[in-house]
Amino acid sequence: MAACDKETCTQCAANGCPFAFTDKSEMIQNYGCLPTPMEIITMRVAHGKTWACHSNPDKPCLGAIEYLQRHRFPHAVIDPELITEADDWTPYSDAQSVERVRLSVSRRSMQNARKQLAQNEQDNEREID
Repeated sequence: MAACDKETCTQCAANGCPFAFTDKSEMIQNYGCLPTPMEIITMRVAHGKTWACHSNPDKPCLGAIEYLQRHRFPHAVIDPELITEADDWTPYSDAQSVERVRLSVSRRSMQNARKQLAQNEQDNEREID
């Protein structure tokens, strides 16, 4: 990962939410200006910390909250002290925690895919009847 310099971050941070999953947001993450979505998920799931919106650091990142809700992870803000790009977020995104959360995300994705497949099969059976 490239080192972040504040001039680059200021120029590229607008509309670069990590949960936009765009080329621009990936570029910002690669500069080291913002954490990856998995690091933000890990902050919340493993450490109870919430990432702030980089456009408005007084508010939680809505992209993260929506992602966590959609994947049925804890999403409520329980610690009012939000983590911002000015903070050192590395203690909340250590490799071991990220890997544990990554496995949990993978398991949940598989479970959701199985549920969706079963629902599709039920819907198909109803159409046949």
